[in-house]
Amino acid sequence: MSDVVLALDTSNENLGLALWDTQNGTLAVYDEVLYRKQSDSLHVEIDALLRKAGKSMKDLSLIAVTKGPGSFTGVRVALAAAKGFAYALKIPAIGVSTLETVAASVENNPDNLPIIVWIEAHGGDIYQQYFDASGIPMSDAEVLPMQEALGNLPEKAVLCGNAVAKHQSRLPSGCVFLKEAEFVNAVNLAKKAWSQHQSGAIGDLNPLYLRPLPYKKITEQKAQ
Repeated sequence: MSDVVLALDTSNENLGLALWDTQNGTLAVYDEVLYRKQSDSLHVEIDALLRKAGKSMKDLSLIAVTKGPGSFTGVRVALAAAKGFAYALKIPAIGVSTLETVAASVENNPDNLPIIVWIEAHGGDIYQQYFDASGIPMSDAEVLPMQEALGNLPEKAVLCGNAVAKHQSRLPSGCVFLKEAEFVNAVNLAKKAWSQHQSGAIGDLNPLYLRPLPYKKITEQKAQ
C-alpha cells in the first residue's frame, strides 16, 4: 500500500504545494508566486490539489512543510497549517529547512560543483548555506550582508534561491545561477520529509529563525 504526502511551502513569496505518492510519484503540483497572499490562497489551493488528484485529506499519511529560514510571516503560515492538519488527521508532520530543500532542487550539476543557496532576508541581508554537489550541508545556515556573501564566493559554484537573480551580473564567471531552483520544489520537499520520516525522525515544527523577530527587536529597543 502506498502513502501520500502533502507538501506545503510558504516560506517566501512563492506558494508551493505538492501531493506525492510513495509508489506512484507526483500526483499534483501547485507553484505560483503570490507574495503576501499565501495565507488567503493556501487552503483553497490545497482543496483544488486534492480534487485534481482524486484524493481527500483522509488519504494523507504525512505532512511535509518548510520551517524556514525565510519570511517571518510566510514561515508561520505553512507551519500553522501543517500542525493543524497533523493534529486533526492524527498523522505526523515533518519540518524541513528551506535552504536544504532549495539545494535539493538542483538536478542539473554535471560538473559536481558546490551548491550555494541564497534566500532573501531583507535589509540588504541574505540567508546562506553551502552544500556539496549532492545537497549535503557543508556549512551552517547563517544570515549575513549580501556584500559579504558576494565577496566570499568561490570561483565556481551553482547558486540558487530567490536572492540570486538580482545580483546575477556580479557573480564570478564560473558561478552559475539555476533559475529552476529559485524557489522550493514542493515535490522534493515531500521526498525529503518522507525520507526523514522513514529514518525515524521526529517532526520538528519549530520555525527556523536566524535573526530576531521584528517585534522582539522593537521591544528590546523600547526597554533600553
